[in-house]
Amino acid sequence: NSFWHRTITMEKEWHSSFDDIKKYIVRIETKSGSGTGFFYGENKTKNISAIATAAHVLQDAYDWDEPIKIYHGEDNKMILLDKNDRAIFFEKAIDSATIVVRNGLFDFPKNTVKLLDKARYMKVGVQLGWAVTHK
Repeated sequence: NSFWHRTITMEKEWHSSFDDIKKYIVRIETKSGSGTGFFYGENKTKNISAIATAAHVLQDAYDWDEPIKIYHGEDNKMILLDKNDRAIFFEKAIDSATIVVRNGLFDFPKNTVKLLDKARYMKVGVQLGWAVTHK
């Protein structure tokens, strides 16, 4: 067995994992670009939903209070949100952003996505590398 086979174990096949998570995934568009995000939480009263994405996806919309479009493929729905329909929490230093919207705009799952335990991923700044060898 190779080092990687001993070190990394897959709990699920990729295709079955995608089937589990696709209901959480959204596409985000702004006037200057697009990217993906995912539904990851609600407030205690369940009237607000939170969507995580990369900060660079929302940079101009955040800076200029521009509208954003969010597409949720699972319920085939698109919502155009102007600055009064959402809030954006922005962490440029780690390229992270959260869009907060009124709950009920999309048919998100009742349970939030289960995130990995902090002990199961590499910290920011750890150099990773992949190699393919041929015999």
